[in-house]
Amino acid sequence: MSETRKAARVEKLPTSWSGLVRLHPLRPIHDEIDNTNATELIDALAGHDLTADQADYLESLSTLVMAYDDAHHALETADLSGLDVLRSLLADHAMSGADLGRLLDIHRTHANKIVSGDRSITADHARTLGGHFKLDPGVFVR
Repeated sequence: MSETRKAARVEKLPTSWSGLVRLHPLRPIHDEIDNTNATELIDALAGHDLTADQADYLESLSTLVMAYDDAHHALETADLSGLDVLRSLLADHAMSGADLGRLLDIHRTHANKIVSGDRSITADHARTLGGHFKLDPGVFVR
């Protein structure tokens, strides 16, 4: 297994494709440490103004992480309610109610009420969650 490395900051990352590939070669992800390293790099790049090379690299690396996650962290949702799916995803991604609130652009109190089952997941929430977690939004509203 590889070693995890410190989380990167976007302003310290290379702006060229070749520099990014030297930092973290694009290759299939084989274990959780590779996955963690790739995910940290994705987190550092996502949501920032990127060069064209950085944007292409982010897309390529995201594809590799999704392939690994699909193979190793597939979520069987057939017997789960939308709330169960959400709770599982929050746990898997180490997300808090505050994180959910930021994602859904709602106050964390409302997000915590969703997680506790006191508030429903709306169609808009389901679309946002589906986009974020790369799932069909319908899994969140059953």
